[in-house]
Amino acid sequence: MIEVLRYVCRDSIEDELDGDDETLDYLGELIDEFAAEFPGWGVALAPQTFPDPVLWIGPDGTATIMFYEHDAFDRREPLS
Repeated sequence: MIEVLRYVCRDSIEDELDGDDETLDYLGELIDEFAAEFPGWGVALAPQTFPDPVLWIGPDGTATIMFYEHDAFDRREPLS
């Protein structure tokens, strides 16, 4: 999951952050927090869309579509 979080939160906008070490540090901390909050596996869905959709499969096997926008995954929809 951490690789997906890195892509969605940082790598997909890396060209916009060139030289902005403060923001890169902030995003690194944010990614670590998300990795602790969302253990399990993930896949970035339609990586060119916004907000960024992520399929998260938790350790218990539940699947959720989460949307990354404004440094948060506030919108979440269970996958049935």
